[in-house]
Amino acid sequence: MSSFDLINYYTPLSRWEQREKERWKAAPLSAEVVEEDYLHSITEERIFAGSTANVILRKHDRYRRIFEHTHDFFELIYIARGECVNRIESEVLTLTAGNFCLIAPGVRHTIGVFSDEGIVMNIIIRKSTFDQTFSRLLDGANPLSAFFLRSIYSTTESNYMLFRTGKTEQLYALVNRMAEENLREDEFSPVILENLTVMVFCMLMRESADLLSEAAARHPVAADAADIISCIYEMGPSVTLSEVARRFNYTESYLSALIRKMTGMTFTEIVARIRIRRAKALLLTTEMPVREIARRCGYPSVEHFCRIFRRDVGQTPTGYRSGTDA
Repeated sequence: MSSFDLINYYTPLSRWEQREKERWKAAPLSAEVVEEDYLHSITEERIFAGSTANVILRKHDRYRRIFEHTHDFFELIYIARGECVNRIESEVLTLTAGNFCLIAPGVRHTIGVFSDEGIVMNIIIRKSTFDQTFSRLLDGANPLSAFFLRSIYSTTESNYMLFRTGKTEQLYALVNRMAEENLREDEFSPVILENLTVMVFCMLMRESADLLSEAAARHPVAADAADIISCIYEMGPSVTLSEVARRFNYTESYLSALIRKMTGMTFTEIVARIRIRRAKALLLTTEMPVREIARRCGYPSVEHFCRIFRRDVGQTPTGYRSGTDA
């Protein structure tokens, strides 16, 4: 059995953290949000830096000056020890040991850790391949599945989910193993990290069932939107408006207007987005021929698929798969 322990591993301050701590002691106001003329936007491309992994872990630097930012990936923040302060949009949250906070892509937020005791892990999860890699997390009829579906397929704001679970041994053990695998970086680590991520989310749903139900009750319209998007997702790329309308006992015109109101998109736009996302995931994660991907994603011909893909993605399917601009 491994003796690795993330708290022991990350307790010593790095040289950078020691330097920033001295600056902070000299001017504690640096713990306040740095007001800048622009919003920092952090991308998957920058964070994953050429890696094919879908999940990576990073310890949040202690005493780092706070700046408001957004990102195009999911971020699951875990407080292993101590506490940190998050500001999400205009809401301020103090997170303590054992808490998790899941932040959706595109949400303005800050995070600050200003004590030696604070050990905060950032679990970073790609949005671009999420529905292919973590399809099991989209299938359930629960608030967490609804959160992911809204974040991926809807233009309505999902913001964040907070899990005040307390420091449980099982969840700590899972994140501890994730940290160890992240440092190992061998050929098996990406798959192990993906499966450990699923286990963390399942444990969070189990530990926080009551809190998640309350959160869904506070946002009934968003939950309805997720139900409809989930239905479209599950029925496959050739689904029609009439099929979904029958599932919910709505008229087609009513459902069409409801979808537009709740998501900011038309039914056709949602289906098109699902098709493109599935195609992108299959291109990156399989060696399936482009023609077969076109068929599986509901396109009438490979020529039509290539034309739509290039229009929406800016690359041909082959170029996207190979990482070239072809």
